[in-house]
Amino acid sequence: VRNIPGPLGFKLRYYFYKPFLKHIGKNVLIDVGVKLNGIKNLSIGDYSYIESYTIITSFLNEIRIGKRVHIAPFCLIHANEEVIIEDYIGIASGVKIFSSTTYPNEKRMNGPTVPKSMMSFKSSPIYLRKDCAIYANCILLPGADIGEGAVVCANSIISKKIAPYNIVLGNSKIIGNRKKVSEKDI
Repeated sequence: VRNIPGPLGFKLRYYFYKPFLKHIGKNVLIDVGVKLNGIKNLSIGDYSYIESYTIITSFLNEIRIGKRVHIAPFCLIHANEEVIIEDYIGIASGVKIFSSTTYPNEKRMNGPTVPKSMMSFKSSPIYLRKDCAIYANCILLPGADIGEGAVVCANSIISKKIAPYNIVLGNSKIIGNRKKVSEKDI
Protein backbone atom coordinates (compact mmCIF):
# COMPACT_ATOMS: atom_id res chain seq x y z
CA VAL A 1 0.00 0.00 0.00
CA ARG A 2 2.88 2.37 0.81
CA ASN A 3 4.12 2.57 -2.79
CA ILE A 4 0.93 2.67 -4.87
CA PRO A 5 0.93 5.99 -6.78
CA GLY A 6 -1.88 8.37 -7.67
CA PRO A 7 -5.42 8.86 -6.41
CA LEU A 8 -5.92 5.13 -5.81
CA GLY A 9 -2.83 5.06 -3.58
CA PHE A 10 -4.05 8.04 -1.53
CA LYS A 11 -7.43 6.36 -0.94
CA LEU A 12 -5.92 2.96 -0.11
CA ARG A 13 -3.47 4.46 2.39
CA TYR A 14 -6.21 6.51 4.05
CA TYR A 15 -8.41 3.47 4.61
CA PHE A 16 -5.46 1.22 5.48
CA TYR A 17 -4.27 3.51 8.31
CA LYS A 18 -7.72 4.65 9.51
CA PRO A 19 -8.39 1.77 11.97
CA PHE A 20 -4.88 1.96 13.45
CA LEU A 21 -4.20 5.69 13.90
CA LYS A 22 -5.27 7.41 17.10
CA HIS A 23 -7.19 9.82 14.83
CA ILE A 24 -7.32 10.62 11.12
CA GLY A 25 -9.47 13.48 9.85
CA LYS A 26 -11.31 13.80 6.58
CA ASN A 27 -9.50 14.23 3.27
CA VAL A 28 -6.04 13.47 4.69
CA LEU A 29 -3.46 12.71 1.98
CA ILE A 30 -0.58 10.34 2.71
CA ASP A 31 1.76 10.19 -0.27
CA VAL A 32 3.95 7.45 -1.75
CA GLY A 33 6.73 6.05 0.44
CA VAL A 34 5.59 7.66 3.71
CA LYS A 35 6.53 5.55 6.74
CA LEU A 36 4.34 5.84 9.81
CA ASN A 37 5.70 4.01 12.88
CA GLY A 38 3.92 3.71 16.23
CA ILE A 39 0.68 4.80 14.63
CA LYS A 40 -1.49 4.22 17.72
CA ASN A 41 0.09 7.45 19.06
CA LEU A 42 -0.42 9.46 15.84
CA SER A 43 -3.29 11.88 15.14
CA ILE A 44 -3.71 13.71 11.81
CA GLY A 45 -6.29 16.49 11.35
CA ASP A 46 -8.61 17.25 8.44
CA TYR A 47 -7.16 18.19 5.04
CA SER A 48 -3.54 17.59 6.04
CA TYR A 49 -1.04 16.39 3.44
CA ILE A 50 2.06 14.32 4.25
CA GLU A 51 4.23 14.16 1.14
CA SER A 52 6.42 11.37 -0.17
CA TYR A 53 9.21 9.66 1.76
CA THR A 54 8.49 11.36 5.07
CA ILE A 55 9.11 9.26 8.20
CA ILE A 56 7.01 9.79 11.33
CA THR A 57 7.90 7.75 14.42
CA SER A 58 5.63 7.91 17.46
CA PHE A 59 6.41 4.64 19.27
CA LEU A 60 7.30 6.32 22.57
CA ASN A 61 5.01 9.35 22.69
CA GLU A 62 2.23 11.17 20.90
CA ILE A 63 2.47 13.16 17.68
CA ARG A 64 -0.52 15.39 16.94
CA ILE A 65 -0.75 16.95 13.50
CA GLY A 66 -3.50 19.57 13.22
CA LYS A 67 -5.78 20.42 10.33
CA ARG A 68 -4.55 21.79 7.00
CA VAL A 69 -0.91 20.99 7.76
CA HIS A 70 1.48 20.40 4.87
CA ILE A 71 4.57 18.28 5.47
CA ALA A 72 6.79 18.33 2.36
CA PRO A 73 8.87 15.36 1.10
CA PHE A 74 11.77 13.79 2.99
CA CYS A 75 10.92 15.09 6.47
CA LEU A 76 11.58 13.18 9.69
CA ILE A 77 9.55 13.55 12.89
CA HIS A 78 10.61 11.48 15.91
CA ALA A 79 8.80 11.62 19.27
CA ASN A 80 10.29 10.40 22.54
CA GLU A 81 8.33 13.29 24.08
CA GLU A 82 5.16 14.69 22.55
CA VAL A 83 5.31 16.65 19.30
CA ILE A 84 2.34 18.96 18.75
CA ILE A 85 1.90 20.50 15.30
CA GLU A 86 -1.09 22.85 15.37
CA ASP A 87 -3.29 23.98 12.44
CA TYR A 88 -2.28 25.72 9.17
CA ILE A 89 1.42 24.91 9.38
CA GLY A 90 3.84 24.46 6.50
CA ILE A 91 6.89 22.24 7.00
CA ALA A 92 9.27 22.35 4.02
CA SER A 93 11.32 19.54 2.54
CA GLY A 94 14.08 17.94 4.58
CA VAL A 95 12.99 19.25 8.00
CA LYS A 96 14.01 17.07 10.98
CA ILE A 97 12.11 17.21 14.27
CA PHE A 98 13.60 15.34 17.26
CA SER A 99 12.05 15.53 20.74
CA SER A 100 15.09 13.68 22.11
CA THR A 101 18.77 13.61 21.33
CA THR A 102 22.15 12.87 22.87
CA TYR A 103 24.35 15.76 23.96
CA PRO A 104 27.93 16.08 25.21
CA ASN A 105 28.51 15.63 28.94
CA GLU A 106 30.23 13.10 31.24
CA LYS A 107 28.05 10.21 30.02
CA ARG A 108 28.31 8.06 26.90
CA MET A 109 26.99 9.35 23.56
CA ASN A 110 26.26 6.02 21.93
CA GLY A 111 22.91 4.91 20.52
CA PRO A 112 20.46 2.17 21.51
CA THR A 113 23.18 -0.38 22.34
CA VAL A 114 24.02 1.46 25.59
CA PRO A 115 21.63 1.40 28.60
CA LYS A 116 19.65 4.63 28.93
CA SER A 117 21.09 5.24 32.42
CA MET A 118 24.59 5.52 30.87
CA MET A 119 23.61 7.84 28.01
CA SER A 120 23.77 11.61 27.80
CA PHE A 121 20.20 12.03 26.74
CA LYS A 122 17.97 15.10 26.50
CA SER A 123 14.23 14.83 25.96
CA SER A 124 11.61 17.58 25.85
CA PRO A 125 8.31 18.24 24.01
CA ILE A 126 8.22 20.21 20.76
CA TYR A 127 5.43 22.61 19.82
CA LEU A 128 4.69 24.20 16.45
CA ARG A 129 1.98 26.81 17.00
CA LYS A 130 -0.76 27.75 14.55
CA ASP A 131 0.23 29.43 11.25
CA CYS A 132 4.00 29.00 11.70
CA ALA A 133 6.29 27.99 8.84
CA ILE A 134 9.42 25.86 8.98
CA TYR A 135 11.58 26.18 5.85
CA ALA A 136 13.84 23.63 4.14
CA ASN A 137 16.38 21.53 6.04
CA CYS A 138 15.71 22.99 9.48
CA ILE A 139 16.39 20.92 12.58
CA LEU A 140 14.11 21.28 15.60
CA LEU A 141 15.63 19.85 18.77
CA PRO A 142 14.14 19.08 22.21
CA GLY A 143 12.52 22.16 23.69
CA ALA A 144 11.75 23.90 20.40
CA ASP A 145 8.54 25.90 20.74
CA ILE A 146 7.74 27.82 17.58
CA GLY A 147 5.27 30.62 18.33
CA GLU A 148 2.09 31.33 16.42
CA GLY A 149 2.84 32.70 12.96
CA ALA A 150 6.61 32.52 13.44
CA VAL A 151 8.90 31.71 10.50
CA VAL A 152 12.04 29.61 10.79
CA CYS A 153 14.33 30.26 7.81
CA ALA A 154 16.04 27.47 5.87
CA ASN A 155 18.90 25.51 7.46
CA SER A 156 18.21 26.84 10.97
CA ILE A 157 18.67 24.82 14.17
CA ILE A 158 16.15 25.61 16.92
CA SER A 159 16.07 24.29 20.49
CA LYS A 160 14.20 27.00 22.38
CA LYS A 161 11.07 29.14 22.37
CA ILE A 162 10.50 31.46 19.40
CA ALA A 163 8.10 34.35 20.00
CA PRO A 164 4.93 34.65 17.90
CA TYR A 165 5.38 36.21 14.46
CA ASN A 166 9.19 36.44 14.74
CA ILE A 167 11.26 35.49 11.70
CA VAL A 168 14.38 33.65 12.83
CA LEU A 169 17.53 32.44 11.13
CA GLY A 170 20.39 30.17 12.19
CA ASN A 171 20.35 29.55 15.93
CA SER A 172 17.22 31.61 16.77
CA LYS A 173 18.57 35.00 15.59
CA ILE A 174 15.60 37.32 15.02
CA ILE A 175 15.83 38.94 11.57
CA GLY A 176 12.33 40.42 11.34
CA ASN A 177 8.67 40.10 12.14
CA ARG A 178 5.80 38.75 10.14
CA LYS A 179 2.41 40.47 10.00
CA LYS A 180 -0.32 38.75 11.99
CA VAL A 181 -2.43 36.29 9.99
CA SER A 182 -5.79 37.92 9.30
CA GLU A 183 -7.52 35.07 7.45
CA LYS A 184 -10.40 33.31 9.18
CA ASP A 185 -10.11 29.61 9.92
CA ILE A 186 -11.92 27.25 7.56
